[in-house]
Amino acid sequence: MNKNQENSFWEKQKEGKWKTLTSPLSQDPEIFSNFDDFITTFYWKFREHKGVEKGTYNPEIDFQGFAGFEDFEEEIEMGHCDLHIDIISQQTPDGKKVENSEVYEGKMSIKLNQKYLLDRLGMDKFISNYQENEKGTSWSTLPVGFNKLIETIAHELAHAYQNTIRIDNGETVKSQCESSGDKKQYPRLVAEHTQLTKEIENMIANSTEYQEFKSWWDEGKNQQIVNKNYVHTQKKDNKELDPNSKVSDELKELSNPKPDNQSSVESNEKQIESNPVAVNSNSHRSWWSQLSSTNQSLIVGGIVLAGIISLVIWLTTRKNKGRKFKG
Repeated sequence: MNKNQENSFWEKQKEGKWKTLTSPLSQDPEIFSNFDDFITTFYWKFREHKGVEKGTYNPEIDFQGFAGFEDFEEEIEMGHCDLHIDIISQQTPDGKKVENSEVYEGKMSIKLNQKYLLDRLGMDKFISNYQENEKGTSWSTLPVGFNKLIETIAHELAHAYQNTIRIDNGETVKSQCESSGDKKQYPRLVAEHTQLTKEIENMIANSTEYQEFKSWWDEGKNQQIVNKNYVHTQKKDNKELDPNSKVSDELKELSNPKPDNQSSVESNEKQIESNPVAVNSNSHRSWWSQLSSTNQSLIVGGIVLAGIISLVIWLTTRKNKGRKFKG
């Protein structure tokens, strides 16, 4: 986007206001369900691809939504894979532990940064480090588009796989990556994670599930503008930015995209919402709709009767003319 668009885009994000747009999406059950299915599907597909069948290792995995992230000055965490392990051992009737009876039960979860939901609204960048001084204005951008989203999912699934195959090795650290800061201490884990991420990305990109997921995601971008809750949120947020000024054309374009394939029904919904007085006004009702049902029935009956009489007269006249011609 150009500089004017970036400036307007920042207006939607500064002081945390971007969350008023993404928070409703983070609580959308359809979005949650699709991400949960997508992540779970590729966790198991990759395990099977690696020969780690279900039942070989116990941990299950689930998606826990778009929350729980804090932005730090140095970096922004865009995803997180968590592993919780319960060690269960058998006991004798007198309460003593049975040796070598330990069973490791693991529960894994993946969370994604809510900033990725900006792409659902047509915004593929997050603006940060905004500064104004005598030299002008400067800022940094963080990509949050669909491709980056898939990269992060693959990254977290690589962590999940590393946790899975090491769940019972007794070591505290089971997974590490380039961004963990422990590359020197765990070089083998880091190198393995990098390779696993590439393999998972490749598996995702060449799957039918990926095409279906991307089609659903892109379709949702076009539908967001007719979501009434989202429209109301936008109007409120724009007013909070500067109640005494108009929202710039660039900001309107970013926050209110108009897809070419938007149906006339959707357009009518927007028109009705923006002008409810005109829709409800009696002055726009036709004279017919203002008649009672009895009067409507009488008028219809009269019209039908007049038509029948006209038909009888026409047939009689034609019959008489035929007789005169024959004579």
